[in-house]
Amino acid sequence: MGNKKNIIIGTIVILSIVLLVGTIIFKNTKKEEKEEYQEDFLIPNVPNVEIDKNQVSYNESATVKELKENSGVTGSDEIYEVKTEYDGRRFLEVKHSIQYEVALNHILDKGLEKDIVLYKNGIWLAKNSWQEFLKLLHENAKCKYEIGHDGYLQVLEENTKNKIDEVIIKTINSEKKVVVEISGEMAIIDEVTGEKQIYPFGKMDRYQTYEYIRYKNDCVIILTKNEERKLQNSEIINAFISILEN
Repeated sequence: MGNKKNIIIGTIVILSIVLLVGTIIFKNTKKEEKEEYQEDFLIPNVPNVEIDKNQVSYNESATVKELKENSGVTGSDEIYEVKTEYDGRRFLEVKHSIQYEVALNHILDKGLEKDIVLYKNGIWLAKNSWQEFLKLLHENAKCKYEIGHDGYLQVLEENTKNKIDEVIIKTINSEKKVVVEISGEMAIIDEVTGEKQIYPFGKMDRYQTYEYIRYKNDCVIILTKNEERKLQNSEIINAFISILEN
């Protein structure tokens, strides 16, 4: 009986030693694999590049004309303003007021609203987008809405509001003027040439929900038409709400 007990104990001890040795070997193997993996993906040291602060773009008093000559920008001087990067570098950007006017006029000129005057604040919709926008609200909001003959969004019936309703109603009653179209394309001024271009973001990126340009309290928002149904309507309306919140 004693011999049998000793045999059992001996077997347990041997198995424990084998298990311990196996664990140590496994850990060392993993450590070597990890070190080898890290060696394969070592990021080389990149030497610091000294920036020439004597460049025109680092001149605090650089004019639009000087920056144009230095950067190859060819648009008219009056459409640009000088901006400053985090490192002090100056660059040219088309004025937001001009980008806003171009985007807005493109919406008005191609629709039935050529002679319309956006006479008040709130949310105004291009006529070609009325049905689609109301559908977005019908599917995702709690309140009921309508679009008046003047194109402005109105609350028809207030029910228990969700976040979408709260943000829209707040915007309707705010000092903001928001123009909305569902087309998937925005008119812009090219930063280099200064020429008007149509940016068809809805076709270039079928998962992009919107483009917008803001100027002071006014904003033009273009939503995707989502023609290939890559996006849920909830994604589109929530993206729209996120712009109104900012």
